[in-house]
Amino acid sequence: MFPLLPRSLPLPSSLAILLVVSLVTSLEDTSHAGDSPAEKFAAACSEARAAASEKKWFAVQGDAPEWLFLARELEHVGQGEFWLKAGKGGLPDPAPVIAQYSKDLKAMGIELLLVPVPAKAAMMPEKFRKGASRKDDGVYASAPFYAQLRAAGVNVLDLEPLFEKRIADGEKLYCEQDTHWSPLACELVAAEIHSLYKDQPWAAPNAAQAIVRSGKSTLSIKGDLVEDRLAGMANEKLEMVKAGKDAGGGKIEPVPASDDSPVILLGDSHTLVFSEGGEMHCTGAGLPDHLQQQFGFPLSLIAVKASGADAARVRMVRDFARKKPGYLNGKKLLIWCFTAREFTLGKWRAIPAG
Repeated sequence: MFPLLPRSLPLPSSLAILLVVSLVTSLEDTSHAGDSPAEKFAAACSEARAAASEKKWFAVQGDAPEWLFLARELEHVGQGEFWLKAGKGGLPDPAPVIAQYSKDLKAMGIELLLVPVPAKAAMMPEKFRKGASRKDDGVYASAPFYAQLRAAGVNVLDLEPLFEKRIADGEKLYCEQDTHWSPLACELVAAEIHSLYKDQPWAAPNAAQAIVRSGKSTLSIKGDLVEDRLAGMANEKLEMVKAGKDAGGGKIEPVPASDDSPVILLGDSHTLVFSEGGEMHCTGAGLPDHLQQQFGFPLSLIAVKASGADAARVRMVRDFARKKPGYLNGKKLLIWCFTAREFTLGKWRAIPAG
């Protein structure tokens, strides 16, 4: 509220205007002065997403120009503490849907492990905006949302602390030019998941199915974020290790998925990248390959590139649980892995588990 000026002391019009402008500017500065670093970073992500949408770009180049970010993922990061807004302003409310899905699976004797893949910009904010930092609370952590899910009985593997530490150690867990995580991230996550279940009776490796690791090699890719305007970027180099059957001569052959496995890997393209080949870059070096090597037996894989939230669950019940009699018999664990941006951009319909 502006201070009242005594009527007996009229001011020249130019001075009055200057005073009002000064007060308005002061109020605007105050409104931004209280913003936390996390709020400012979220706002920067939202602004970048809006600019990209106006220009019809699906990728945004970071202040570190070799790093590209999916515009829709910036939209998610721009929501900040999305769990406080769930069900409002057009945002979905994924928590009750996930909790019910976990209960449905548990009723069939299957444990759910939710493995959300953190957004690249959220884990590497300094690559997107110079001066941003997770260390200085520059980005919201998703821990409160995962605590909410755990309170509802859902097992969640929060990858943010692990990723934060390994990135700080100089390891590359995301592709610069691609939407997805790196081959190294696939290895680390597979090992983390296996550590949670290695002592379960059903997790004993199959001695007759030897699944081995290769040595390190270099993969050259042109990532899916390199749109036409960025076509001049040089290929990205990634270090990888393959996992599969020893074919001799240093070659590794991927081990096919098995619908008889006690473990289901359900998800989006993060479960296909570096494993399916073709536009997914290569075979044998993705999450399913390293999970199979860790467990010592094949997994059942149900993956949909478009959506790990709804479409993958639809495919599981439609093409597996209902079209393959007995498919769910003997299943012990369902690993549900998808990008965290689904929490704000997915539809989150109630879909039965079987």
